[in-house]
Amino acid sequence: GSTNVSMSTITVDGSQAIRTAGIVRAGLSEVRFASVTVAAAWGITTSNKTFLTVANSTFTSSTPNYPAGHFNRARNLAISRSYFTHSGASDGLIIDQDSENVSIERSTMTARIAGYAGLRVNTSNNVAVFNSYAHGPSGMIINGSTSTVIGQSVLIATGTAGHALLAQG
Repeated sequence: GSTNVSMSTITVDGSQAIRTAGIVRAGLSEVRFASVTVAAAWGITTSNKTFLTVANSTFTSSTPNYPAGHFNRARNLAISRSYFTHSGASDGLIIDQDSENVSIERSTMTARIAGYAGLRVNTSNNVAVFNSYAHGPSGMIINGSTSTVIGQSVLIATGTAGHALLAQG
């Protein structure tokens, strides 16, 4: 595959036409100034990828169980000044399954439906969240992860059964 590929100043409006993701990181090293709106897919997703920067971008999804952003087994992921919003039954952003060395700064992650979180970190290591905003029925949920650091960030639970921060496992 290709390496050191950058995408900048792109707009993807998939409506119902896109079925997997607005952006599937395959060989990309940077996604900057992207605007992705999908109704039947992930906004952006990766699996088993190393060294990715996502900056100044907006990802919006409404598909149940397809978060606006999903990074699975990501290594050395840097997210900055970006927005991840899910208006249906899913999380805004998920850092998933053995991801490590992830930094999220000056970003906003939002979920809208009970049982979901603006940001969810599952079984991942060395995740740092700084100067960010996680908002939803639960603000942030951490499951089975180690070395997660949160600094100068706002975590808000809008649901009566939700948590601003829930760390478990």
